[in-house]
Amino acid sequence: MNTKLIAFAMIAGLTMPTAAQAHARPDHVTRAELRHDVRQVREEKRDLKEERRERDWRGVKEEQRELGKAKRELKQDTRRFHRQHHRGH
Repeated sequence: MNTKLIAFAMIAGLTMPTAAQAHARPDHVTRAELRHDVRQVREEKRDLKEERRERDWRGVKEEQRELGKAKRELKQDTRRFHRQHHRGH
């Protein structure tokens, strides 16, 4: 009896987050996504600095593009997050 309850709880615990994520609206932005975007921007900045130190100019160009893309995504998600939490104020 106890093992069946534990097994059910484990299965429910594994399937519930995916069900909740599937239920979420596509334009909904979570704090975790924002943190991920911030980490991505920091990582791209580190990569860009490394390419500059190595004087790999083609790599610098590529890293600048990737950094710009990461910054745009962060800015877009930040706007969406702010709008969804501050709508009727």
